[in-house]
Amino acid sequence: MIKLSDLGQVYIVCGKTDMRRGIDTLASMVKDKFNLDPFSGQVFLFCGGSQDRFKALYWDGQGYWLLYKRFENGKMNWPKNQDEVRELSPEQVDWLMKGFSIEPKISEATHVISIDFTCSFSYSYNYRKTRRLFHHVRNNIRKDHPRTSYNYS
Repeated sequence: MIKLSDLGQVYIVCGKTDMRRGIDTLASMVKDKFNLDPFSGQVFLFCGGSQDRFKALYWDGQGYWLLYKRFENGKMNWPKNQDEVRELSPEQVDWLMKGFSIEPKISEATHVISIDFTCSFSYSYNYRKTRRLFHHVRNNIRKDHPRTSYNYS
C-alpha cells in the first residue's frame, strides 16, 4: 500500500470534484482556484460524488503522478465545503484512508438501555413479577447513571 504522507505534505481538496478531470485540469485547479503550487512536490487529493474513490495528484520533480484508488467496501468521510483546501497531518491521511473522519468529534456518551420483558406463562403472576423487576432495574440504573436515557416500549 502506498503511504501518501511519505510522498510529501498532503492537501485535501474538499467538496466534490469531477473525476473525469485529468492531470492538467486538476493541476490548474490547484493553482487557479486555491493559489497553491502544483509543482511543489505536495500531494493533492480529490474526491468525486460517490466518496468511494479518489485521485491523488503528485509532482515528483520529473513529471506528474495521478493515482486513483477505489474502495471495494465502504466510503470515505470527505469534507463537503467546496471552496476549501486543508493541509492534513500524516495521522489524518491514515484516518481518511481507513474511512474515518479527519475531524474526530468526541460527543458525550449516552447510555441506552433496552429491556424486553416477555411473559409466557400465567399472565397476572408473571406480569406483576416482570413489572417489579423492570422498575427495580430502572430505578437502580437511574441512581448510578443519572443522565441515562430510557426507551420504554
